[in-house]
Amino acid sequence: MNNCEQNFRQERDKNNQPKNMIIFCNEDIIANITLNFLLPFLSNRNFKVHIFLSQKVSRKAESQVEKLSKFNFLTKDYIRNIVFPCIEKNLGNKKCQLMTFNQLARQYECKLSRIKSTKNREEQEKIIAIYQEHEPYISLSVRNNLIISSEIIKVASEYGVGKIFNIHSSKLPERAGVWCSLWDMAEGKSLYGTLHIVEEGIDTGSIIGAYSVDLNKNYSYLKNLCLIYKKGAQIFLEYIDELAQGYSFPFYWEGKQDLSKRTYYRTPTYQEVNQMEDLGIELFYYSEFCEILAYYSLEKTVETFQLV
Repeated sequence: MNNCEQNFRQERDKNNQPKNMIIFCNEDIIANITLNFLLPFLSNRNFKVHIFLSQKVSRKAESQVEKLSKFNFLTKDYIRNIVFPCIEKNLGNKKCQLMTFNQLARQYECKLSRIKSTKNREEQEKIIAIYQEHEPYISLSVRNNLIISSEIIKVASEYGVGKIFNIHSSKLPERAGVWCSLWDMAEGKSLYGTLHIVEEGIDTGSIIGAYSVDLNKNYSYLKNLCLIYKKGAQIFLEYIDELAQGYSFPFYWEGKQDLSKRTYYRTPTYQEVNQMEDLGIELFYYSEFCEILAYYSLEKTVETFQLV
């Protein structure tokens, strides 16, 4: 065996070794659908994942806008407290097209930790302890409404790639903040997403890749949002594969943000949400939501679920 072949086999064997990974996400249906897409590919790449599920309550500004509050209840509280426990009680370990967080954890041997803050000292120490124990190769924040503190960013820098990555549901730096894809829909053009590095500040880190997703005007905000996060997860997987081949930066690396182009978007007001509805933009359709829920049951196990 020559040196070149020996080096290739050593690198291949090293890449096939199990790697630890940490994911931060909300305990909501959008994050769950994204994990249903992402975890099988991570498992195939031999990643062992620890998931921090955010149970943070909705922002005060959102609770003051009835339609936003209803959206949050439907996609978070109703899912977490009613739908998923009912599915787990009735189906147990039976595998469906989509799985709850607990079912995913069993299927892919993930560990789950439910948290309400990354700044609370006790919970922050818990997160840091898990980093120190698992020494993760890489970390991802996806559909995560918790601000990752500088202390956690620092400890993450000591292991593996040394970065936490985030999937943002719009184009950076032009559209930072919250509910960004809803504002994209209001413009009636393409939807966007950005994979970037988590740094101190909100949506400020260096960009790995920005991407576009065709806006389907027949879909609600909920369904379009799922497609944005799916595409971001695909780009993240591509980045992992680039790293496995020895590249520090993927071919689409964009680098530091030009913050002079940055606009920060906040929670839309009651009037702005109504104006969006006048444009034909719906936060969700009950029929669409029920269709999604059917994929967590045994009713649809053959058809391909288009969001995953």
